[in-house]
Amino acid sequence: MIRQRPPRDCPAWCAGGHLCTAQYGYPGGEHRSHPITVRTGYGVLVCTRVQNRAGRGRLEIRLQVDLSRNEVRAGAQAVLVAEEVDAAVRRALGQSTSATA
Repeated sequence: MIRQRPPRDCPAWCAGGHLCTAQYGYPGGEHRSHPITVRTGYGVLVCTRVQNRAGRGRLEIRLQVDLSRNEVRAGAQAVLVAEEVDAAVRRALGQSTSATA
């Protein structure tokens, strides 16, 4: 006999279906929104809202940035982009702008 978990209610923003594992009651299940994809002059930004079954929410951000073909310059660009993204997120959340790497 196969036991099925009872379905759970999802927040209005949850995409449901295969994107949402919380609706099936899995211990590590998460509500997930449809990804928001923004194509820019520098690459692609994809954001997905996520919430675990306990109600803890987060925003997953995937960033694709086109780097220079020059290896030295590409390395410098990668470091600068990482630092600037960190600073932007800290500003948005009202946190200190000093990194703690």
